[in-house]
Amino acid sequence: MINHDVLEDQTYEAFRKKCEETGLLQRPVDLAVNDALDGVNDETTLRRFLRADKGDVDKAFLRYREACAVREKTHLLQLYEEIDVEDFEKARILPVTACLYLVDITGFGIKQAWSVKNYAQDISKVLANNYPEMVDKVLVVGAPRYFGQIWKMLKGWLDPVTAAKIEILDSADVTKTLSQFIDLENIPKQFGGSFEFEHGMLPNVELRIQEVLDGVLPAGCSLAGPFKWVVDEAGKRSVVPLGTVKGARRDKAVQKVGAV
Repeated sequence: MINHDVLEDQTYEAFRKKCEETGLLQRPVDLAVNDALDGVNDETTLRRFLRADKGDVDKAFLRYREACAVREKTHLLQLYEEIDVEDFEKARILPVTACLYLVDITGFGIKQAWSVKNYAQDISKVLANNYPEMVDKVLVVGAPRYFGQIWKMLKGWLDPVTAAKIEILDSADVTKTLSQFIDLENIPKQFGGSFEFEHGMLPNVELRIQEVLDGVLPAGCSLAGPFKWVVDEAGKRSVVPLGTVKGARRDKAVQKVGAV
């Protein structure tokens, strides 16, 4: 019997080879020669697309090809160089890795459900085709008693894979369920934890990650806005803040570090 990991690796190699043969693994024109390919066509990204289609090489290829076409048409990578940092923070709603989402829909009714129909369809398509496997689970709290009927309607507008990751929690089960995924000190107070949450807060970065960032970010540079990695000939990486502040670009490479 073939080991599952071996079979998965063989499938990945078949997918990677098909992407390579069709030119999808070439460096995008919007990337500089020393820009890292993380999140573009590195192994982690390719495996996400493959997992999204449950190992089906042909389906994963079509999904990835469409994502590449969108990236090229919109010059998405170049936009990170020019976007205003403040605007970036206001718009930062899409996940960057496999995330757990906590969604409070208190006060959400039939009228609101119908009004977000097009948005739900569009955002579901964007996530499924361009950012597959970046949503791990979505926990919905504050649902009214009649939400089951609304959910039947909403579910039909979503990508089936994304819809399967959404769980509607009863009010009595909120704290118990959240504590299975989130430490109590990181659960907002209104859901039974001790975290003083305010809408629009920047991420509370894990201490180990913060220590690494403190060593490479320039003095006075916050975690706000987009960043990228650049790699030199020796394999050393430099973190580069992107975007603009009051019209001035902040793309100055800072201290180099080893492999991260």
